[in-house]
Amino acid sequence: MTTPDLAYEDENGNRRYRQPLTGRDDYLSMTGVLSLFPNDIHKIPPATLERAGRRGDWLHQVLQDRTWDEQLIPPLDIPECREDLESLRWFMTEWQPRIIHQELTVFNDTHGIAGQLDIIAEFPKGIGVAVGDLKTSRDVRPSYPFQLAGYGAAEYAMIPDGKDGWKRIELPEIESHVIMHIRGDQRRLIPVETAGMEEVVFELAAIAHELHPWLERGATAVKHPIAAPNPGHGLLDSRIAIIRERIGTMNDEMKADLKDRMATSGINFKDPATTHEDLDIMNDHLLAVDRQLGDVPDAWDERARDDFGARIEDLPPDLKLDVEGPTRQYLDNTGLKGSNMAGQHVRQHHVDFAMNRLTSAEAAAAERYMQLVTAAEEAFFNATPEELTASLELVARVASAARTSDPDYLQEFEAESAIALLEAIGVGLVLMADNGVRVAEHAGEMLVKRWGSKSDVVKAGKDAADARQMTRPRSAADVAADPMIAAA
Repeated sequence: MTTPDLAYEDENGNRRYRQPLTGRDDYLSMTGVLSLFPNDIHKIPPATLERAGRRGDWLHQVLQDRTWDEQLIPPLDIPECREDLESLRWFMTEWQPRIIHQELTVFNDTHGIAGQLDIIAEFPKGIGVAVGDLKTSRDVRPSYPFQLAGYGAAEYAMIPDGKDGWKRIELPEIESHVIMHIRGDQRRLIPVETAGMEEVVFELAAIAHELHPWLERGATAVKHPIAAPNPGHGLLDSRIAIIRERIGTMNDEMKADLKDRMATSGINFKDPATTHEDLDIMNDHLLAVDRQLGDVPDAWDERARDDFGARIEDLPPDLKLDVEGPTRQYLDNTGLKGSNMAGQHVRQHHVDFAMNRLTSAEAAAAERYMQLVTAAEEAFFNATPEELTASLELVARVASAARTSDPDYLQEFEAESAIALLEAIGVGLVLMADNGVRVAEHAGEMLVKRWGSKSDVVKAGKDAADARQMTRPRSAADVAADPMIAAA
């Protein structure tokens, strides 16, 4: 989940808040206090939890930026976000709330708690001024009303003063508490009765404050760990899997020779009691069979190796590592420590392993590209010819300004710039306009939220400008004013 500007993690990994005017920094997080309630989050697989968090963060950002009516591209790997966006758009059109505050950090000095609420808005139909919480979870959990009660019982809020500082403001009189439940085709406004719940929140806060010194005591009880004498079973299993794969690439003569060698040494890696020392001996046997009976592929000449290296360099960085890392490990586990695919002892099964890794990574890269193409088609579907032409001309102008005549570099440059612009449109940082594109009204705030501070935004902007050989920005405002630098 996103981290509010006034929040930080203490030495135990718990979120806390600091009050910028007084310097007090022991405020407990509202959500942290309510985590004392029983929940089943620990039962959810980490990958599922992380994906749900990004799904919720994206919709919260849309609400914060007020871009639900814009043409946005949801995260490519979470297609459900598209339906979430449609439901949020319907909700805001149906209810037409008059927004008073958004993403507001509120404090309660008396009980030492703070948090960041989603929205304070005036709703029609007798609801009045309400604290609203956007929820994208599958179910409305019993702890949600307590969270709203805690926000409603805040004593004041802190907001930026527009001069790199903060100022204190009083909250409007709260008449109601509501949950904005937006998930898929769910688009519900749920009134919440919070009478008496703030006392429960305050009691939980008192307990949580008492827990902190206990955690300190627990931290001092932890001594220096004693290193395990052997690597864990995970590494053992990984090495066994590689050995199985290597044996599978051997011809019958090689397998027969290996079987004789294993029988002589009494090694059987299928035995549950197999150790890393046994696998070291197995590696020696495999390497000996490789050198005696294995073939050095004639086709793996300098040209083939160069082609292999060039194809790896064409991959995205993470997929490049997916090829290089396991391939190097495979070579190391055949006894060729520190060797590479250009070594004199590379056998056919090394080549097969590396090429299988490479073709799988290229297929993954191609799939990503098709996702981007699909997203681009959807993003520009409603664009006028003038908008589309001007947007592409912007990318072309940036590319033509580069101080190079290398056609390959320019082609890659244009592709990277176009993708950056597309993604910036997707998150609402850059908007389509009659003359091509324009930077969103709140672009400066979005960039600071992304990078952490205005100075960090300037540094990132200068790096982006240098990479594209553009004029370097002198301030965060310069970055936010240039669609191409902001996108990059």
